Amino acid sequence: MGLRSKIRPEEALLLIFFSGIFFFRLIAGGGLPPIGPLTGWMFTLFGKFLPLAVYILCIIPFIIEWIKSLINNLKKKKSIDYTTLYRKFFKGFWDVIKFFKGFLPFIVIVALYDSFTNRYSETGFNLTRVIVKTDLTPILIKADELLFGTQVSYLLQDYIKPWITDLMYFGYSLHFFFPFILALYFYTRGREKHFQELMLAVVTVSCIGYVGYLTFPSTSPVYVLEYERGLEGGKVSDFVLAEIDKVRSEQSDCCLFPSLHVGISCVTLILAFKRERKIFIVLLPLIVLSWMSTIYLRRHFIIDIIAGWIIAAMAIYLTPIINRIWYGVGSKIERKKSL
Repeated sequence: MGLRSKIRPEEALLLIFFSGIFFFRLIAGGGLPPIGPLTGWMFTLFGKFLPLAVYILCIIPFIIEWIKSLINNLKKKKSIDYTTLYRKFFKGFWDVIKFFKGFLPFIVIVALYDSFTNRYSETGFNLTRVIVKTDLTPILIKADELLFGTQVSYLLQDYIKPWITDLMYFGYSLHFFFPFILALYFYTRGREKHFQELMLAVVTVSCIGYVGYLTFPSTSPVYVLEYERGLEGGKVSDFVLAEIDKVRSEQSDCCLFPSLHVGISCVTLILAFKRERKIFIVLLPLIVLSWMSTIYLRRHFIIDIIAGWIIAAMAIYLTPIINRIWYGVGSKIERKKSL
């Protein structure tokens, strides 16, 4: 087993995929992958704030134990067992390292997304236009018109209201939080099997989606379709739109088909239904709102959403297969995994 006992399959999959993208960028003339706002934000969240919170939670019991030991030993006039106390203290450091390692795939997934274009520089490089140089958006437009006779986002123009737009931008912005909420729930309850299953499924659906981006370059409806009405919104819309503009523009728009907004959240929803119905009930309305927002806000075509559902089903199907291949046929799923 060796290496397989130390590295989880989702980590190996991301390592292979990220290495491929890295060298592909270099060969295609894109240079080193950029570190954009999304990656920076995710690293700050998972690499600084959350581990710090975990450490604080780990250190509080140590402080309480130290105070109790100090009081008890002073009363009994005995020496304090500093060895045990310091062991608990340094355990906090190890818990932080384990936490960061467990959630590291989230940062890498976002870094991969950032690496598709040089949207933060003036070079104009777009990795999704290297393999297939033609923009295939007309195919998506025709697919939607074949299914519905028109673009659904056209029909929604009659329902545009500032409060609805704010609600949709709120739902759209929750994309990264859905898998994290479920992952954190599993992690804090010691459900390592379910935590690893979720992380592998999210990594798998992301990699499938990224292959779609590379082989089916396309552009969001907001940039290619003409609308009679603009999206009127309030402060929530202004805030979220400003954040979106930092990572996406008409020139750098590239990651459309299939929709990972839908794919990742669908994987999360399926596993929440299978493993924790309480979380499923909480996430269901928010995820449906997120799916609706992609159409209302003109960020995706309906066919993108359908493709997102399909790749989510593929990821759920492939996850146990990958685990069996990685850990060996007949290995116990309940095995201990190093987070």
